[in-house]
Amino acid sequence: MAIKGRNMVDIKQGNRNAILTLLHEQGGLSRKQLAARLNLTPAAITMIVSEMIQNSILQEGEVLQSKGSAGRKEIMVRINSNDFFVTGVYFGIEQAIVSATDLCGNLLVSETFLYDYNSGVQFVVNRICQIINDTILRLEQQQKRCVGVGIAARGIIDDTRGICYNSYGGWPETDVPLLHMMEEQLRGQVISFQQNVRALANAYIFLNRGQSIESMLFVKNDTGIGAALVFDHKVYSGFNSNAAEMGHIVVERNGRLCRCGGRGCLETVSSMRSIENDVRDIFSEEATPALYRLVDGNKQNVSFPLICRAIQEGDTNVQNITNKAVDLLAEVLRSQICVLDVQRIVLHGIVFENPYFFNRLLESINYDGRYPCLSELITTTQSFPALDTVCSPILAIREFYRRGGMIDHTAKG
Repeated sequence: MAIKGRNMVDIKQGNRNAILTLLHEQGGLSRKQLAARLNLTPAAITMIVSEMIQNSILQEGEVLQSKGSAGRKEIMVRINSNDFFVTGVYFGIEQAIVSATDLCGNLLVSETFLYDYNSGVQFVVNRICQIINDTILRLEQQQKRCVGVGIAARGIIDDTRGICYNSYGGWPETDVPLLHMMEEQLRGQVISFQQNVRALANAYIFLNRGQSIESMLFVKNDTGIGAALVFDHKVYSGFNSNAAEMGHIVVERNGRLCRCGGRGCLETVSSMRSIENDVRDIFSEEATPALYRLVDGNKQNVSFPLICRAIQEGDTNVQNITNKAVDLLAEVLRSQICVLDVQRIVLHGIVFENPYFFNRLLESINYDGRYPCLSELITTTQSFPALDTVCSPILAIREFYRRGGMIDHTAKG
């Protein structure tokens, strides 16, 4: 009997999850449409939906005239995004973004916390948890209920155990039980934990409503280069949680030292920060005249957008550094296309939003004309400018959906 009971609970949770996922993708459907799409009986859908409306997870919307049934009307059902919220933190390098969204991923509030590498992980966690708890309290005072917290952690991460083995410049400590540390200060909250680039990929899939992304390589480029793999609609972390560590593919044997401890990694040459640093190393009025003029002679003002402007204005040395970075990145991406054969490659970061960098990248990948349809394969996240901000709460939304919206599981103890 115990086994049967547990199976029935799993079936109920699975059906509720399917309803929430379908409603998220479609925006709203009638009970009849839900039954047809999910291959469930109208009676089963009526019972489940009624319970979810009673729990305030769903709400009824507009009334539509049913086709083929004279006088018969259908009431649309939607996710109630107003009464509940999720929150989370996205760990970058020297900064963290704490944010909250409704159940559809719409941003409610966000706050950026800056910290120093030498601050130590305990200081960072204490401050982050304080901000999260303050955010929860503030929104609960608006008669909303928190149903989950998401943690998007930086570096080499064990998503299952919540351990940060190496933060790659976030803090000096290694083998940090980050999930446990945050659970201690976020008591009573259901917490979802994932490596930050995998969280970005998850959020991209979530926000692309109605688009079936079966396989994808998601690439992020800013202070470093990170990637995430999606197979069968799910993010793949790998046997040792190291899948898609594209930024640490060696492209220059015995090259410069990387934060991972290796040498010559792709991100030491092709990341936005590396390009900026390399240009600063040669910065002078003689070597980089256009850039020198753009930053009024102050090398600390050198930034990637200004680097691209300097290229347009004829700075050959700046162009050579940037082209080398683009071409090495193109070689790695080209090899990934051959090996993975994914449905889509998604590029995230302001470097990819720059027309010079992006077009040069596509040309370099397709230097021999082997990939004439790259524009159909490769896209950017330019249409999702807040992806870094909302990806951690979206982790919590997806976990809430997976649990079938069972809000009793989130009761504070």
